[in-house]
Order: sequence, then structure tokens, then C-alpha cells
Amino acid sequence: MIPGGRAPEYLRLNTRVLGLVSAFAEADKPIAAVCHGAQLLAAAGVLKGRACSAYPACAPEVELAGGEFVQLEVDQAHTDGNLVTAPAWPAHPAWLAQFLVRLGTRIDRERRPRPSFLARLHASRPLRNACARPPDGGLILVACGVRARP
Repeated sequence: MIPGGRAPEYLRLNTRVLGLVSAFAEADKPIAAVCHGAQLLAAAGVLKGRACSAYPACAPEVELAGGEFVQLEVDQAHTDGNLVTAPAWPAHPAWLAQFLVRLGTRIDRERRPRPSFLARLHASRPLRNACARPPDGGLILVACGVRARP
């Protein structure tokens, strides 16, 4: 999972990080990148012939690396094989959902736990919860979103 923001600008200067990204791509392991994360993908040379989304200012880098820049709404994500990308943080729900699919995770929307510490913390705001359960029945991931007040 490659973060956005300014981190990729600096991470792409580290040859060990570039090697790790390249190794994941060569092994066809799932890779998720958001926002400026495409800078790291481009520097690692893994975008040639791939389509990806990113923060719009990164479009030239995606194209110079031989990739196809996918223009999306800010809250959407794009999947190309094992690569899941998104333009910015508002896409986190779609981006993570698509990445979880690449990881083989099954989303169970019928079970809706409400962690008590979050319920107390956001007592005045309704919570929307979702549970993700890996196919092997192991760990459960709980993702909670808070609706913004009008």
C-alpha cells in the first residue's frame, strides 16, 4: 500500500523502496497507490502498459513512465489487474474496497458491529460500519465512517 501526499516524492529516491515495489509488481502481488503514490510506481518502472489513476498533477509522470492516466472523480478508484489506484483521499472507501477484493477478502455487509469506543466518541453522529472477513475466517477488519454534519 503506497500512501499519497508528499511521501512518494521522497520514497522514490530510496533504491530499496523502488526494489520492493518492483518485486511486488514482478510477483504480481496486489499493489494499492493513492494520490501522489503514482510517483513511486513511475520511478519503480511498473507502469509501462498499465492504466492507473492518481492526483491529476501526476498525470505527466504516469504517461512518461509508459502508463495510461485514468481521469476519475475524486471519490472513485481504478483497478488494472493487481494494481488499485485512486486520485485522492475521498476515494479511500472505493480504493480500499477494490484492494480488499484483490487480497481475496470477502465483504460481509450483514454483520455491522459498532465498536463501543467509537460509538462513545461519535455519539452525536451516526456511524456506518462494514465488516471484512478473509476467506480463511481469520481476522475481522472493521471500517467505520462518520457522516459529516450539514
